[in-house]
Amino acid sequence: MLFDARPEHFLVDDGGAVHLIDLHDLGPGDAAMDLAALHLDDPLLTSGVLHGYRPSDQEREAFDRLIPFFTVIRALASAEWNQRRKQNSRVAGLIHRAGQELASADVR
Repeated sequence: MLFDARPEHFLVDDGGAVHLIDLHDLGPGDAAMDLAALHLDDPLLTSGVLHGYRPSDQEREAFDRLIPFFTVIRALASAEWNQRRKQNSRVAGLIHRAGQELASADVR
């Protein structure tokens, strides 16, 4: 699991290959949680990563349900983290983003 999956840790070279940096906390875990962290910061990059990942139909279905769920959790955790550090400029946007993800969630 990559707990620090931010867009600046994904480098795309001229050939379109994606390279990861800053992997000192890397370990096994739920890929949907890592993708949600990326999705929170850059939803367009998420679709490119998924395209390169080439998930099976079953994985894709799970990602479609789990990425929005984990994005809500990540957004709320980030809002709380920013609030504790008196960095309130991001809090409202993160809470708004959590609400957007909840509103568009595929609840089955």
